[in-house]
Formats: sequence, C-alpha cells, structure tokens
Amino acid sequence: MSKSHIEKLEKELRLSKWVIVLEDNTENFIWKISRPNGDSLMTIDFSVYGNNFFGELEGNETLHNAIGCHIKNHPEINLYFGKYSGQFQKDVVEFVNQLNSIDYKNS
Repeated sequence: MSKSHIEKLEKELRLSKWVIVLEDNTENFIWKISRPNGDSLMTIDFSVYGNNFFGELEGNETLHNAIGCHIKNHPEINLYFGKYSGQFQKDVVEFVNQLNSIDYKNS
C-alpha cells in the first residue's frame, strides 16, 4: 500500500532476472514482465484501493494505492501488501519464487 512495497517487489523481480516491459498504471494497474530475452511474458495484476468513500475508485488513484497483486491466470500466486516489515519481506520473496517455478514449468 505504499511506494516501498512497489519498490521492494520491483527489486526482487530484478534479482530473479525479470524485467518490466510494460506498465499500465491508468485503469488496469498491471505490469507485463518477462525474462531479459523476451521469454516468459506474464502479467502482474494489482488490486487498487480507491481514494473515495469506502475505497471506491475515484479516478485519481496511482499504483501506490495497491493493496496487493497476483499473477494473471495464476491467482494462487498472490501477494498482500501488508505491514512492510516482517511478513511482507518473506512474502515478496515467496511470491517471486512461485513466479519462477511456473516459469520453469512452462520452459
């Protein structure tokens, strides 16, 4: 739910040799990621909490309003942007490990 969560996710993806090839932070809030050679294109779909009453989308939200994400077509691979310290640090690594495992299965 913060810039820190997004930056940590991006860092962990980079460490596992993923690159962000497309960012759509307008309506869909997705990242298209792939390996540096273009293989294994996948989509990270972000869940965004709105700025309006009860979290409804107002139209001025950014990716920093994200409360979590999942891999499109693999909803079991998901990440909740909870408290930045502690569990999130473990969960973001596990998220990328799970992403890597489906990449290897598809190779």
